[in-house]
Amino acid sequence: MPLCAPQVPAKAFASLRGPCGTLLATLALCAISIPAAAVDANPDSSPRPTALAPTLPPITAPKWAELLEAEQQVLQPLAPVWDDMSTTRRRKWRSIVKNYAQLSPADQAKIRERMGEWALLSTKERQLARLNFAQSKNVNAQELTSHWETYQSLSEADRKALSDRTPPIPTGAAIAPKPIPKEKLATIAVTRHSTETEKAMASAARPIDRKTLLPLRPATLAKPLSHGGA
Repeated sequence: MPLCAPQVPAKAFASLRGPCGTLLATLALCAISIPAAAVDANPDSSPRPTALAPTLPPITAPKWAELLEAEQQVLQPLAPVWDDMSTTRRRKWRSIVKNYAQLSPADQAKIRERMGEWALLSTKERQLARLNFAQSKNVNAQELTSHWETYQSLSEADRKALSDRTPPIPTGAAIAPKPIPKEKLATIAVTRHSTETEKAMASAARPIDRKTLLPLRPATLAKPLSHGGA
């Protein structure tokens, strides 16, 4: 015989007031529902908790002493300037070397070469390099404002150096058009004749005077031809 949950009068819950009463009422409802659930529940049909997908930790920008030993080995060319770099730049370098072990030896050597070149640059040269890099990318308004503020902080000599590094736009005479072969030209049908053409066609349709070899005028055509001796 299945067990039934005992009926609790509503007056029993109505007498429970305040925070303590709410807690006691909740515990009472739990105690009532547990026996019935224990009898009717099927262990095979009970829902199993779904495993949450693991979330990757965000890439941080720690100081050099806080890096892992494996990261320090890869980022060794940047060790002298690592702590002086911005958090954004350190985070980007860490993301670049994240899959360093899966790269080919040629790509690994190229990355370490770029690290060495970056470490040898001065602070202003790094600013110029970032500006040149931003020119080749589509940046949002916030990054563009940051790059513009960096440009404003440069001296006139540095601005001139940046301008000299930018390739000039080629200028010169217009390129002469190449002749098009006749076989590629489309034949256009004549839909309208010029005035001279129309006159020539009209003259060709008129009768010609045999003596003068000129077209006869309309008035001459209207006169009847006279016979000799008439």
